[in-house]
Amino acid sequence: AGTLPARLPRPRPLAWPRIGVYHSDDERRFRMKVSRPMRWLRGKPIWPG
Repeated sequence: AGTLPARLPRPRPLAWPRIGVYHSDDERRFRMKVSRPMRWLRGKPIWPG
């Protein structure tokens, strides 16, 4: 069993990794960049920042 904290911390604007999306990106590349698995992977410390 677990509980939630009484108050959740406010999200920090720079706490999430970012990725560039450019005009030259086709639909396949865009979908790859914004896919949930890729966002998860980019959030890991092993991903070069």
